[in-house]
Amino acid sequence: MHPPLLILDPGNFTPVYDVNLALALIDRGWDVTWVTSPHQFDEMPVFERLRVREAFFVHLQGLPLDPFTFSTRVAMLIRRAAKGISYPIDLVRFHLHLCRQEPGIIHVQWALVPSVDAAFWRNWRRRGWIVVFTVHDPRPLTGTTPKLFWRYASELCSEADAVIVHGDYARRELAQLGVDDERIHTLSPGPTLIRSPSERLEARKALGLDLDVPVALFFGYIKQYKGLRILLESLPLVKAALGTVTLLVAGELMEPRAQYQKLISRLELEREVRWSDGYVPDRYSSLYFAAADLVVLPYLGASSSGVLLTAYACRRPVVASSVGGIPEQVENGRSGFLVPPGDPVALAAAMVLVLGNSQLAERMGARGRELLEEKFAWIDIATHSEALYMRLWKGRG
Repeated sequence: MHPPLLILDPGNFTPVYDVNLALALIDRGWDVTWVTSPHQFDEMPVFERLRVREAFFVHLQGLPLDPFTFSTRVAMLIRRAAKGISYPIDLVRFHLHLCRQEPGIIHVQWALVPSVDAAFWRNWRRRGWIVVFTVHDPRPLTGTTPKLFWRYASELCSEADAVIVHGDYARRELAQLGVDDERIHTLSPGPTLIRSPSERLEARKALGLDLDVPVALFFGYIKQYKGLRILLESLPLVKAALGTVTLLVAGELMEPRAQYQKLISRLELEREVRWSDGYVPDRYSSLYFAAADLVVLPYLGASSSGVLLTAYACRRPVVASSVGGIPEQVENGRSGFLVPPGDPVALAAAMVLVLGNSQLAERMGARGRELLEEKFAWIDIATHSEALYMRLWKGRG
């Protein structure tokens, strides 16, 4: 019989990842509760089989942080300060809830204040809980984590019963930070797309895109390390080679848009860049991937990418920077192309190869789908997670 399993993501940072893992484990007979906070940009979906407990930041939902009222930067600063005050209080409430339950397994996806989280983890383990920690990013990515928390990975890993990473790159990074290799377990990530992809023609009509123009997609939260500036700088070269191109940018801006608008104006790309402002809910995300001929990930740093795997799920080729763990997810020349980070010329050349050759794009998209099923299937991830959970549970002291 399986012990109770809690998947803990206090900030709701990777909701689709959390849910896919939870549902795959439920399929294997686990009783799973997803412990998280209200989604900042979308309504929380309802799942018949998955129990959801919103235990964090519930009372912050009423904060007036509409970007039309506050600038993006001010809104983020206010929200960060409010969360910094609220988080320890919510952790105490969650701790008291755990004290009333029989111990089980807590699989932590994210920890927001490492020194505080580590203290609670120690207490939970003393009470009989097993703590598993997934390190999504072994080193902080530019613009995502205050410098005060830059050594969070090594600090937290020492307080977990086991640590999960998504590839050999992340494993090596943790080893360099002093984490014992025996505590580290490598499990592949899975795609973030839940819904089936739409048809290309249907998707382009729905998004108002020209049916005959090559479309490259940049998808996801727009942060500094995602390299959108490099992609924009590469676009005039793509346009010159192909004659016409559309860059579809879809995702929530986590930094001022004005800097990108200035660059677009300077490069005279107003007609080529199509913005889809705001967070794209999962129920609509398949439209964007289906409408694209190519998914571009010009990242300046990353340990893995759910967007890349979602491209595979939709049979779309990728062009991605050769950084972090990305090369472990791309078969260069088969499922896509890898290019040096921060190099708009190399990025443009790879984009032209794919966008200018529909047969190559189709072959790469098909190989990406095969690769997804071979290495990144959620059922396999759940099976390996289950084996780790049970070994830890049976071996607890």
